[in-house]
Amino acid sequence: MSIEECRLWTKDYVFICISSFFLFVTFYSQMAVLPLLVIDGLHGSGQQAGLTMTVFLVGSVLFRPFSGKWLDEIGRKKMLIISLALFLATSVTYLGVKNFSGLLLVRFVSGISFALASTALYGVAADFVPEKRRGEGLGYFATFMNLAMVIGPFLGLTIITRSNFNLFFISGAIFAVLSFLCGNIIRIPESIGKRRDIIHECDGLKRYFEPKVVPIAIAGAFMSFAYAGISTFSSIYAKQIGVSEVAAYFFVSYAVMLILSRPFTGKLFDHSGANAVIYPAFFILVAGIICLALARGPFVFLAAGAIIGVGNGTLYSSLQTVAVSLCPGNRMGVATSTYLLLYDTGMGIGAFILGMIAAHTSYRSMYFVSAIIVMISALCYYSICHRRINNRDNHAKRAAQE
Repeated sequence: MSIEECRLWTKDYVFICISSFFLFVTFYSQMAVLPLLVIDGLHGSGQQAGLTMTVFLVGSVLFRPFSGKWLDEIGRKKMLIISLALFLATSVTYLGVKNFSGLLLVRFVSGISFALASTALYGVAADFVPEKRRGEGLGYFATFMNLAMVIGPFLGLTIITRSNFNLFFISGAIFAVLSFLCGNIIRIPESIGKRRDIIHECDGLKRYFEPKVVPIAIAGAFMSFAYAGISTFSSIYAKQIGVSEVAAYFFVSYAVMLILSRPFTGKLFDHSGANAVIYPAFFILVAGIICLALARGPFVFLAAGAIIGVGNGTLYSSLQTVAVSLCPGNRMGVATSTYLLLYDTGMGIGAFILGMIAAHTSYRSMYFVSAIIVMISALCYYSICHRRINNRDNHAKRAAQE
């Protein structure tokens, strides 16, 4: 492979990363702020706050199977522009929300647009990344998402603290515009623009799902189930334990540690194999959630965010990279949507069930349950994925040596 073929930081790769960044800034800011809107603005309950995330993910889950199929059939660029335009339109509609029922309706449609846009962005990014640098390249792509995980909640919580919810929704619409504009700039070669051939060869559910991805996606679903309690309820939990003044900095510490670890974990993934990265990340994530459950002051609360950042951020990009690497390039769109379908399902169910657990016990107990769920995810990965991934990595190493 030539130096040019191994080049990662092309202009199109940078713009797809930036477009993803602005999409996820909007997504994560809404995730942090909407529970507070339900409780403080609409006088709802904690369970209703969790329902806003569940309804969003129901819309996402219903359209994930179609997103991968359409990405491979309609074409990368056309699908990217359509999905980002739809996400922009739904971001604007939040300004018209007046009650909880209206919010749920907007969240459902927003979930649909997010499923289409995020699948398109990841599918295009995976096409741009050289195969021998896939772990590193998709890891950096995920880092832009992780940066959004910090900046989104931080800006959202800062805006509603100093102003109001209307200004927050206006800022979200602006970020959606920027995501759309960056997506328009990207040039996608005709050779990877469409993947019709393999789709037409598949019958039945294989047109919408990639069976090879399901085992790794099951492990990802358990992980997202546990993470739903962190992403949805961390701001409420911070208020409960008396550290609301640093709530906006939880995801800052999350991203700082993730970004510092990303160059190491991405290269380790490519050189030593997926298992060398995934198992330590499971352990780190469990430790971080337990630390969060034990937090009683700002220092431990923020330290938990840093530890969770390394564990969850590394697992998210690693599992998704493994998922797309299990399939040929012309099934990448369907593989991506299959993985994200189960990931979103886990997060949607997790937000609702963990919200119920918190309502009947406490948020502290809920986080201990989340830590147990991550352990189940690790056992699931070992049982159904370990040997297959290990064989794949060994085969890749032998091929590289030859």
